[in-house]
Parts: sequence; C-alpha cells; structure tokens
Amino acid sequence: MKKNITLFLLLFILGTGLQAQKLVEAIDLGVKTSSDVPPQFGFLMPNPVQTYKIVYETTDPKGNTVNASGLAVFPTIEGFAYPVAVYQHGTVSVESEVPSNLPAEAAIGLVFSSNNYVVIMPDYLGFGENEAAIHPYVHAASEASAAVDMLYAVQEFAAQIEFALNEQLFITGYSQGGHAAAALHQVLEADYSEDFTVTASAPLSGPYNISGAFVDAVLKDEPYNFPQYLANTFVSYNYVYELYDSTAQMFKQPYADMVDQFRDGEIELYELGVLLNAQLNTDYGEPINKNMLQDSVVNILIERDPSHPLTQALMDNDVYDWAPQAPTRLYYCQGDDQVNYRNSVVADSAMNAKGAPDVLSTNLGSNLDHGGCLAPALLNGLGFFATFQNLVTDLEEVDTNEDIQIYPNPARDRIQVTGIKAGASIQLFNSSGQLVRQARSEGESFSMDLPDLNPGLFWVRIVDEQRFWIKEVMVN
Repeated sequence: MKKNITLFLLLFILGTGLQAQKLVEAIDLGVKTSSDVPPQFGFLMPNPVQTYKIVYETTDPKGNTVNASGLAVFPTIEGFAYPVAVYQHGTVSVESEVPSNLPAEAAIGLVFSSNNYVVIMPDYLGFGENEAAIHPYVHAASEASAAVDMLYAVQEFAAQIEFALNEQLFITGYSQGGHAAAALHQVLEADYSEDFTVTASAPLSGPYNISGAFVDAVLKDEPYNFPQYLANTFVSYNYVYELYDSTAQMFKQPYADMVDQFRDGEIELYELGVLLNAQLNTDYGEPINKNMLQDSVVNILIERDPSHPLTQALMDNDVYDWAPQAPTRLYYCQGDDQVNYRNSVVADSAMNAKGAPDVLSTNLGSNLDHGGCLAPALLNGLGFFATFQNLVTDLEEVDTNEDIQIYPNPARDRIQVTGIKAGASIQLFNSSGQLVRQARSEGESFSMDLPDLNPGLFWVRIVDEQRFWIKEVMVN
C-alpha cells in the first residue's frame, strides 16, 4: 500500500488534522476484488481495494472517552493522492451487519474506493469495538462525532503507511446513514472547518426532520409496518436524554416489555418489529404505531410544546434546518415505505430558505420502495461526486473528468464520446441504476446508439486503465 509520493504530499498528510492521537489499531482485512461484491455491482468495481478495520478513540453521549471502530477502504493503484469519502451506513440489527465485519453493505465502500476514493465507514457507537449497551440511534451528535474522530484516525493511519490523501472530502449515507451524513456535514462546516473542507455531500433517503416528518408518521392513523424504528428511536433518546424512568412510561403494555427485551439485548431489532406488528394487529387490526404509546406521550407529540424535554430531544436531532455551504444533493424516492420522502423535500426547502448556495432534492422513483431506492440513490451520488473529484499526482491535480466530451447533450438517438483511450469501457445507466447499454471503444472516440430509451436522466460511465469518469446525459 505504500505510495511513492512527493515530500510535499507526505508533509501535507502528516500535518493535517492530527490535533490529538485518535488511532488505536488498524487491522488488515485483506484485498477485495469485484468477486467480493454482489454480481450486480461487480462491473462498478474496476480495481482491487485494500480493507482495514480501524479502531480509534471517540467520545460517547455521556462524555466518556471510548473506543469505536469502522471500515476503511484504500485504492491499490499507486501514484495518486486520493480524496476521502465518508459513507454512513443504514440501520443495522445485529453486530455482523456493521461495516468492519464486511457485511453486504460494505460493498458500497468497496465500489466507491475502487472508483478512486479512500472510503471511511464508521460502525457507530454501540457496535463494533464500542461496548455501549445502547446504540444511540438517529442521535445526530454521536453519529457525527464517531465519523469526525474516525476521519482523524484514518489520517493518522494514512500518514503511517505513507498513503497520500488530498484535500477533498465527500459525504454520503443511506437511510439512518442519510441522517448521519447530514449530521456530519453540518458539524464539519460549523466546528471543524480548519481541518476539513467538505467538497460535496449526498445524503440519501434519510430521516432529517425528526421533530416534524418523523412525528407526523408516528401520529398517522395509517398502518406503518416498521414500528421497531419508533421503538429504537425512543430507546435511544431515553438513554441519551434520560427522559423517563421506565419504558412503561412511554409505551403501553405489552409493548413496553417487548421494547425492554430489545433494549436489554434479548432480541434483535427486526425480531422486535415482528413482535410489535403481531401485537398491533391482534389489538387493533393493523399496525397503527401511535397505539403503542402512552396517551400522555401521544399528547406531547401532538402539542409539540418546545419546552417539553421529549420535544426538545426530537428537535435536537433535526438535521435539516441549516444552510450547507458545500454542494449538496438529497436523493430520495417518493414511494419509500420506510422513510417518508417529505424528509428530503422539507430539508431542501429549509436549506434553500436559509441561503444554501447549491442544494437540490431529487425524486428517483415514485414507485420505488426503500430497498429499491438504494441502487439509484448510490449511483446518482457517485455520479454527483465524480463531477468534483480530483486526484493528485506529484504536485499536479488530475481532473478525472478532463478531456472527455459527450455530445449532443441533451441527446435523442445517439451520443458521441470523444477524448477516451482505445479499449475503454463505456456504460450507460438510467436514473434507477440499471445498466442499459455497454460497449468497449476501439479508438479515441465512440458512438453509442440510444434507441427505445424513455426520456430522462442517464449516466455515462467510462473506465480505462486506472481512472474513471461519470458524465450526466439527458435523453429527450
């Protein structure tokens, strides 16, 4: 993994952000290739990557210094200083699902890294090397601090192995990770701007509006098949803010006992969901989530008294009402059955109202549910980041989009690609992340026919020996 880099770059990584030692240990998890990701993502992984479990020091919600962990993924192509991308993972139920244990979601980090990023994937508190009994679920402050401290730790590790990082930093994450990504972005711009500059951010399908859209979903007289998320949120906030003396003060019986089983580690999160759904169906004929809650709690949520500690806790974890200074894209699907799409719409409106220079929310599918939204959201995020991504070799910046031209754009029946190398792979994806065309160039230009394509946004991905490009194309 050691790079031949200039003295300038080595001094840069040794001198950036290392205010205090955070790194405890880096454990080699081996080289991964396209065979280590699901087949549908293999073609997105042109190069092998090196994986590590990073153990580092951070602070828990009670102010204690604790160990935490996460997955770090490094490109194996030498000669460049790479940007960093933080991916905040979605809700997990068991220890095996956290990034440092290389679950299916780790494939996202492998793919991003293979496309020229050093990828950081925190496990979050309560998982991995952190032994906290309670994971502070959708708790913005600890989601952010765990990622910030892992950034410092990976900088230390990169310096130790003489791996060059450049100054670019990208942030993304899906579902709970979308909330965590927005929390991290907000904290970095507010409190860590001397050490980190966010280049671009793409929170994906996250619950940004906890005190609004989340509460609205809880109060609806409509079925919601994921009551475990409500329970997990209340367990988390009661741990952090000490709102109630017992779960029975928040939840009616027998729901309180089920939630206590989860809190105490006797059942995992999705087992809790099965139990809660079954009980709600037995008691009320359908899973109306507010029926689990004590009437006093429902009244607090309805009244939204900003002086009440529960309301304050909910508002404390909103991550939508601020103005990102880095370009930000909020990708979502209107058909999302788990995280209401209004979280993204409300965040877009609030951020722009506060004067954010470049924030846009994009609906990627009115018929796509939460699981179906993942692939197109990630692809659009990767494409968005590629419009900013630079590599550095010696003292020169290498724009990964330089020289490549695609025209006409908008296109109708055909596109022409120029400025590529012979043998380059050209792939065309629709906005849902589906590969709809692929070919290999025989020279420095290539023509791709576009018959029978529905109008809309597409991405052209071009890969040659060591680099990749992603370009946006509109088909009329």
